Amino acid sequence: MKTIKVTSSLFLPGFVAAATYTGIPHLDGAATTAKFDARYDISSYAQESVDVSNSVGYKYILTVDATLPLQTSWQTGGLEIDRCIEWPSGESGTNFTWFGFRMQLPDDANISGGSMYTYITRSTKDLGYVQDFNTTSTLLQYNMTTKESQPTIRMTLNDDLFWKTYNFDFVQSDQGSAASDDSSYQEFKNKMYGAVSCNIPTGNSSYQILNPVVPTLTISLQRLEDKLSPAPTPPVPISAAITPHNKVFGLGVVTSVLAWAAAALL
Repeated sequence: MKTIKVTSSLFLPGFVAAATYTGIPHLDGAATTAKFDARYDISSYAQESVDVSNSVGYKYILTVDATLPLQTSWQTGGLEIDRCIEWPSGESGTNFTWFGFRMQLPDDANISGGSMYTYITRSTKDLGYVQDFNTTSTLLQYNMTTKESQPTIRMTLNDDLFWKTYNFDFVQSDQGSAASDDSSYQEFKNKMYGAVSCNIPTGNSSYQILNPVVPTLTISLQRLEDKLSPAPTPPVPISAAITPHNKVFGLGVVTSVLAWAAAALL
């Protein structure tokens, strides 16, 4: 599979994406984090900007959205974060950091445009992409072409030891995926329980652990159209098409005439 990693030269400084994206799920009352100084347009890089107009395959939009929703207490009905007293060392009570992002696409996948926050690919947390709680951010959005009608995409981040595999068959399943009625869209949600936690001291050197925020990734594919056909072969000019036949026919006639003349002389 084709791996996208931090060492890739795909994302070059200076190509800032100015595009805005529609269809991004927003939390009620939450603002979208907009740090476009860290977001780069990958379509400007020639080696990855592949002309897919003559390719045989399917066109998709691949999107990775990140949400940081505040959790509600089932006991009090209030926000869990309001109950937090202590935060683990090095953790923030206002934001979450994405880092160490890796993605594997199908081997024949071509990327013809899109953008991402490059900070998510950095290997350490202190250099990662910081997102405020209760916001939604589109970490990545690619235009992708592949021959696969049911692409498999693998992804890992934030020092996760295991890659997660997403099989896009465009059929709703019981494995956390949802598909649209027209079977051209499918998404998977990865809820990272325990990634954000805080403590409530309960006395006698004991404490209660809360999860006030559950970072959630939504990985989706939108199929834009049916399988593309290869460019039609240009028709052969009529004169070129009949030339070989004429030449053969002409030699046959000459041969017949010479044979008749030789017979007449005998």
